Amino acid sequence: MNRKILSVLVLILAAMPIACATAKNGSGLSSSPEHLSDLQLGKKYYTENCQACHRLHDPSEFSPSDWSRIMVKMQKKAQIDDATKDLIMGYLTTTTTKTDASNN
Repeated sequence: MNRKILSVLVLILAAMPIACATAKNGSGLSSSPEHLSDLQLGKKYYTENCQACHRLHDPSEFSPSDWSRIMVKMQKKAQIDDATKDLIMGYLTTTTTKTDASNN
């Protein structure tokens, strides 16, 4: 019986980083990176690709829809492939505290 409880606790603790990485913007799990490593990689690519030309913006400076519009233009300028863009977008839209509704 104690092993079952311990197993459940281990599973809960193992799932916490994934749960913490879900979107804060109300978009839900399906549109956010599923793994903490994706967020870390997205941040790395954001830093490497974007600060080469300009200062880095705090993710909360823009809403998810703002970031989407920005990334359409910047992907072409920075010659970022789709997979890299998706990781960067996952990082930016998951870590922003600004919502699309707050733009109005």
